[in-house]
Amino acid sequence: MIIGLNYSNCLIHRTTFSIRVSSFSVQKRLGPQKRLYYQQLEENIIHVPGENPNAAALRGTNCFIIGTTQERLMIDSGDVPPINALFIENLRKLLLEQKFRLKDVVISHAIANHFGGAWSVIQLHRELGLELPRVHKKLDNNNYERDMFRMSRYLRDHVRHIDSSCKFTVDEQGGGQSVIKPIETPGHRSDHCSYSLTNTSLKQKHLFPGDMILGSPSVSMDDLSLYLDDLRRVEAMDFDKLYLVHTHTHEPEHMVVCAKKKIRAYIEYREQREQLLQETINKKRFTRESLFDMIYEQEDLSDPLRMKLALTSFNSHLNKLLKERKVRLLREGLSEILHIVK
Repeated sequence: MIIGLNYSNCLIHRTTFSIRVSSFSVQKRLGPQKRLYYQQLEENIIHVPGENPNAAALRGTNCFIIGTTQERLMIDSGDVPPINALFIENLRKLLLEQKFRLKDVVISHAIANHFGGAWSVIQLHRELGLELPRVHKKLDNNNYERDMFRMSRYLRDHVRHIDSSCKFTVDEQGGGQSVIKPIETPGHRSDHCSYSLTNTSLKQKHLFPGDMILGSPSVSMDDLSLYLDDLRRVEAMDFDKLYLVHTHTHEPEHMVVCAKKKIRAYIEYREQREQLLQETINKKRFTRESLFDMIYEQEDLSDPLRMKLALTSFNSHLNKLLKERKVRLLREGLSEILHIVK
């Protein structure tokens, strides 16, 4: 049921990349869609569009609100101002129409399009005369986190540290409870957490994977070994559905997908990429740079952000092979050449 619908550090360095691309160019590529303020996905789950499309975020950041009573929980907080103006408009409309407040906001990680709107959400509650929400994330003082706290000078006072030992309960109408737990998944970023949702009365066992799993076939990561471990751990937890934070459309069937199928596809994709790298290195002499060009020769990397993400992913794969001593670098003249270890 749709509600509120209206017609209104890389090892290969190429250049300095801007991580922002225009919303207009992405919107043009993805195509026009109706204005969606929010939509009910399940009895106790509402989707609020982040309204911040770009090459990495796709249609934007999908924020999810859990609960049916006057105090609810939201996963992620949208983008930084002023990019988040329409998201805050969406959230304001929802809070006023359904007459509730956010008791807690849990953050997947400190990247701008997930954590950047936290202070705006707090300010919105203040503006509406509501008790302020508590914000929670795994704090590890990484560069992105420090940037967010510098941008919002008072935000740090409102943020509490969490880890996998924590849990949040959201009371539901009729007396049931939804239980939300962070799952530390540091392969994507050091502070990254996914969130599980269980509700026995509604027979829910869902995962909100954050940037670990997207609506696209793959995602970049800082540490591939950790990332694959993250995927295999959540696969073993036997979730029924994934609620995806970045998708190409806001259609429910694109945001809510079969957990087993999607997680397995992500694992197999990474295993296939690793095999492709090894087979390619074994056929010909490559430097890092020439191998990157070979692997991505069919990809459109004209967008600076897509290039940055491709470099991050490529380096993660190659570093894993080097660390596991499956590949080594040998200096030949002025170049370092990749060799398969046999």
